Amino acid sequence: MELMVAVAVGLIVSAAVAGLFLQTTASNNQNDEITYIQDNGRYALKLLADDLEMSNFWAGLPASNGAAIPIDDVAVAQDGGSPTISATINTDVNVLCGDGGSSVGANWNYDFSQPLEILVNTTASNAETNYPCIDNDDNSLDFVAGTDVLVIKRTKGFEESSGQTPGRPYVRGNRSTATLHKFDGDTDPPPTGFFDWQYLNHIYYIAQDTGCTAPCTPKLVRQALKEDATPSNDPSYSTEELAEGIERFHIMFGIDTNGDAVVDTFTSTPTATQLLNAVIAKVYVLARGASPVTGYTNDKTYQLGDLAVAAANDSFYRRVFTTTVIMKNTEAVIEMGAI
Repeated sequence: MELMVAVAVGLIVSAAVAGLFLQTTASNNQNDEITYIQDNGRYALKLLADDLEMSNFWAGLPASNGAAIPIDDVAVAQDGGSPTISATINTDVNVLCGDGGSSVGANWNYDFSQPLEILVNTTASNAETNYPCIDNDDNSLDFVAGTDVLVIKRTKGFEESSGQTPGRPYVRGNRSTATLHKFDGDTDPPPTGFFDWQYLNHIYYIAQDTGCTAPCTPKLVRQALKEDATPSNDPSYSTEELAEGIERFHIMFGIDTNGDAVVDTFTSTPTATQLLNAVIAKVYVLARGASPVTGYTNDKTYQLGDLAVAAANDSFYRRVFTTTVIMKNTEAVIEMGAI
């Protein structure tokens, strides 16, 4: 009888300990998922917000959107690809970008007149037609259909008088005139009163690993214009996987319609002209956990500005992150009457 009582008590204690262990493990897993979501969601949000804040910045040129910057024999190539054609601003030329020989008419790589571009809820074929570097066989990533593409062109936020990287595109200016060029390996310090500002062209989109099995992990990806490994070659697009678990980003632009640098209307589908008059950007990021959570079903709908995103009745935690960006450079351009 005593042995039976001891066994029964032991079983009860063991069951309690096992239950406590399972509960603690589940709680730790939930905390890990929430931490994963917060880290990646906030990081993705900061990257997009910081870049948007600097949009329309052109080597310190006053009241200019950079549309008049001429190009000094610059071309672009895909990761590891051979140099392509030289680019001349305002000339309709094809830019080879992609292993399959994809090209796009009009030299959007160096079209400074449109510092912001966006495709909303677009298809993979449309995204790749407009920006062929998205369709890059080297990076083993597929564009996620039904998401957005954001393009930001600008110069870096500080000037350089020495130490420029060979093969990297720079805008050389003196705050009144500027020209885009690159070094072929030889040093070429700017003359007195001039500085070099690194030219940036960033293409943000959502992608997943090619051939992945569901549930695939979505990622915030960026194509960035960088120097080629061989300085004499033309600048190339480099693929950067920025943050995992990012299912969507969505942007509401505050548009000034009467030239007073004050928001008159918000839209997530702006025209090219409206983007030139965007003074505020509300940025939304939807982040998902790394692993499904046992016993949890997500049937929620998440609101990203004017976009409602329904969860897939799966077992992933999700969170929406948002911030508002004041686009100071565009605001200054409008106030000074340059647009």
